[in-house]
Amino acid sequence: MSNSGKNKPKNNLCQFCPPGPAAGKRINIQDSSIVGLAENVKNESQKFISRELGVVSSTHLGKMRFLAFCLLAAGILMVLLYGWFGSGEENKAWLKGSQRCLAVAIPCDLTDIDPAAASNSLASQVLSPVFDTLVKIEDGIVLPNLAKNWTCSANGKVWTFNLRSEVFFHDGTQLSAQIIVDWIQRLIREKDRRFGFFRANFDGERPLLAEVKSLDKFTVQFVLNYPCADFLELMAAPSMAVTVYVKEADGSDKVYGSGPFVVVERRIGQRLTLRSSSRCWRGKPAVDEIVFIVITDPQSRIRELERGNVDIVLTLPADRIAQIKKNKDLRLIKPKTLTKLSLVPNCTHRPFNDVRARLALNFAIPRKTVLQMFFGGRGQVRHALFSPLSWAQVPSKLQTEYSAVKAKRMFSRIYGNGSEFGKLTLLYCKNVYAAADLEPTAEFLASCLNSTGLNTELYGATPEEYRRALAGNLYDLCLVAEEVPACDPSLEANKMLAEPGVVHGEYNISNYSSQRILRLLEAARSTKNRQERLECYKAVQAKLDNDAMEFNIGWTDLVHACRKNVHDLDPDRWGVLHFENAVIR
Repeated sequence: MSNSGKNKPKNNLCQFCPPGPAAGKRINIQDSSIVGLAENVKNESQKFISRELGVVSSTHLGKMRFLAFCLLAAGILMVLLYGWFGSGEENKAWLKGSQRCLAVAIPCDLTDIDPAAASNSLASQVLSPVFDTLVKIEDGIVLPNLAKNWTCSANGKVWTFNLRSEVFFHDGTQLSAQIIVDWIQRLIREKDRRFGFFRANFDGERPLLAEVKSLDKFTVQFVLNYPCADFLELMAAPSMAVTVYVKEADGSDKVYGSGPFVVVERRIGQRLTLRSSSRCWRGKPAVDEIVFIVITDPQSRIRELERGNVDIVLTLPADRIAQIKKNKDLRLIKPKTLTKLSLVPNCTHRPFNDVRARLALNFAIPRKTVLQMFFGGRGQVRHALFSPLSWAQVPSKLQTEYSAVKAKRMFSRIYGNGSEFGKLTLLYCKNVYAAADLEPTAEFLASCLNSTGLNTELYGATPEEYRRALAGNLYDLCLVAEEVPACDPSLEANKMLAEPGVVHGEYNISNYSSQRILRLLEAARSTKNRQERLECYKAVQAKLDNDAMEFNIGWTDLVHACRKNVHDLDPDRWGVLHFENAVIR
């Protein structure tokens, strides 16, 4: 694992070293292989347009900026021409100095290190070593964690948790019932749009939680307004990790966890460093330090893994999986999750506030082609709210076969040439955890939409810009790639279909609102009878079909990679690898 030679660090902690020699020679842009690739992609794209988008003229094709898409596709290879993977301080070689350090390459930075604000799976991965939940789930079984045991009343509304007395947070505070009460009340009181997961599952016209109270120093009680079949799983979710909150003198927020690792350094856009805690109730971990290095380019992440400079790479491009399989020093990690790729319309903006426009949009998305061109043919086209992994999946009956001609005819019939609502903004995140690179997909989809008479422009945002755009409702369409765990269907449905005013666009990106669906979701989580719950979800899917609110492109695998000497990284049902358990041999 460790690099040998003069540049090897003398201490036992990972560190950035000064830039070394260039990782590889620059190749002239006119290199025949690169030019050939660009030409091949361009030709294939033109074939697709001629075959599938026959209504498009050559002049219009230029307007669709398809050449830009082609160049982007070729640029994926061209990144390999340079030994760099970012900008500024990020352009430094990472050298492993010790077997006691775990280096993890991540595709983007965190927007927040408060688990309650963890709006994506990457945050859950990174923050898992720092924070603990009341309970945890392993192999479908709920197990003690911060709570050593618990009881539930006969009516399913009162949950009582007995806490461990040996747990201390990183600021020295002992775990107590009052800590739990303060934590929950903060989430309720602050109405922070960042706390989307909590808001989606606890807030609304009829909040789930009636009261949380301390019975004694180590006994806390949750009183619910109605029974909740998924309550224990809800309390095991990474976003529900317990924190101690401190308001600093400068007005900033700081949260402390009780996990085996402490945050010791954060350099925005570069790295986050965790160090093992001197006092952890779980026991001392096998590694001393975990460093998450931001490497935005997927090819660069793989290159650093092959060189042994990092131990783990999160999110592999589909076309690099075979490369990893051939390397005897590396292995793949497949979480028990799927990635959902969706093109979501904003139902509060024209034209997609009209069900007819949403029906037309369904026909304008070449789902099979997207999966083939950009995800190596992996995955499957599925039109349903829930993942194929879920027992609650109900196939959609909405017609979603691709037909550019039909979509164009429908848009024209409703809006003429579409000029009355002007340009439509298609938002996507440039660096997203659940997909290696969304930009080529966004370019292609924009071209397809423009061929139907729409005027679509792209907004490729950083993770922070993306979050602000969602919160500010600054988009007409949004290309979304997100990891969907194999959890209780209620948790996923409540996120996606929560009242827009509750989650502020953080999860319900469509801003779709239906009182009938909210009542059905409450009924589904209020009973443990699976058949009754399934009937509720069937009714939810039927309502979504009727309102033309299904825009899933498909479901694909999310794949990571690590060096073969890294062990004990089995993902949990949330897809979290739990780096705190890692062993390097």
